[in-house]
This record gives sequence, structure tokens and C-alpha cells, in this order.
Amino acid sequence: MDRFLPGLSEEEVDRWVPSACVLWMRMLDRLHGPHRPRLVVIDPRVTPVAREADVHLAARPGANVNQPRHPTGHRSWLDRQHHCAGY
Repeated sequence: MDRFLPGLSEEEVDRWVPSACVLWMRMLDRLHGPHRPRLVVIDPRVTPVAREADVHLAARPGANVNQPRHPTGHRSWLDRQHHCAGY
């Protein structure tokens, strides 16, 4: 986080970047709603978001998390109607 906002702690980022809160609140609404989506979190830390996840992949810092994603597209495991890549 500090590489984008030097000198700010994680708590300060949450206070000054309200979009993070809004996005997570929208996700929480859906996680606790009737049609719960599956949530996969890739983060080396055990965060509140990771605790809510169905799958928490605690990648080592600096790991390339895009590499495992490649076979999903190659093997047609993606839901093409709901997936966006490259805008």
C-alpha cells in the first residue's frame, strides 16, 4: 500500500481512500445475501477480507499471482459472460 501513498499507514489509507470501503461493503452485502458469490483472496496477510473468503491463497510477497490464472483461460474454465480482461 505504501508504494502508492508514501508515509500513510493502512488505517490512514482506509480513511483517505473511501472507495476501498465502498467496494468492500458492496461485496459484504452480497456475501451475506441470498445468492452468495464465491470469494477468492490472494494476499500474504490474514486480513478481514481473507477471513471472509472461501479460498485464501497466502502468496509469498513478490510472487507472480498472474501465472496460475493463465490455465483458467486456456482450459475454458472462465465464465465468458462475466469475465473482463484488458478492458
